[in-house]
Amino acid sequence: MTAIHSQGKDYSQADVELLETIASQAAIAITNAQLFEEIQQLAETDELTKINNRRQLFRLGEQAFNHAKRYNEPFAVIMLDIDNFKQVNDTYGHATGDIVLGELAQHTLENIREVDIVGRYGGEEFVIIMPNTTLEQGIEIAQRLRQQVENARFSSSAGAIKTTISLGLAALNMQTPNLAALIDRADTALYQAKNEGRNRVAFNQ
Repeated sequence: MTAIHSQGKDYSQADVELLETIASQAAIAITNAQLFEEIQQLAETDELTKINNRRQLFRLGEQAFNHAKRYNEPFAVIMLDIDNFKQVNDTYGHATGDIVLGELAQHTLENIREVDIVGRYGGEEFVIIMPNTTLEQGIEIAQRLRQQVENARFSSSAGAIKTTISLGLAALNMQTPNLAALIDRADTALYQAKNEGRNRVAFNQ
């Protein structure tokens, strides 16, 4: 390594070693920053579906919920899951089930706004958090997503397969103390949709 002093003189060996040490430390700092960003991304993202994991879903969702509650803005939540998902796994294998979950996540992202928050709640259950959304608007979004999934073809080792989803919807009201309670109401509506025959939207007022 050869370095030239600003006054035209060669750097001493000590100067060169100091510069090499600084360069090495800078490289380590950059690498550490990149690793931190990657680790943070992993901590916030569901590995399979590449959407928010449950922890990040609640972190972002609670911020949005508290804002809506404070300013008396409309706010709605959808909980959805895949109908008869166990049959998909049993018939085509868990690898196909994983593919279906990933593709469902993409269909969901295609049907929401940038301001909306979507995450994997657990298993085959997803939650969509929708700020500035009334119950009626939420029903429209849920029906659009349901229809898109019903018409879609999902990948499998045996070729394209079909599946459907059921969705439960709940909107913020004066009796809703927190986000968890609102999601519970959406979950209740989801079970109603399941009990009424699946592949449908139900809502909890």
